[in-house]
Amino acid sequence: PESVIVSPSPNDLLSADMPTKIWGWAWGDRQISSVEVSVDGGGSWRTASVGPREGRSWQRFELTWSPEPGPHVLLCRCKNELGEEQPVSDARNAVHSVHVQVDF
Repeated sequence: PESVIVSPSPNDLLSADMPTKIWGWAWGDRQISSVEVSVDGGGSWRTASVGPREGRSWQRFELTWSPEPGPHVLLCRCKNELGEEQPVSDARNAVHSVHVQVDF
């Protein structure tokens, strides 16, 4: 299984007074059952909503985030219906990261 964040984009400048939708795509040989997003570089994880799969299509995920000022590393990871997880590192499908800056 693999997932990537599409928005926000790397190095985006976000505003702390505006909720931000983090969204992307997840896919694999099997249906993706869950996607988690971290806004603190992997210290904690939140469950994103995952759209349906049709055939072997990619599945959209999203999470609404109310950012606090400062730099943030956004990560996403997914799991398929068999419980196979996206690896943290050292693989072609390793966890994806996006660096963003949040201003006041």
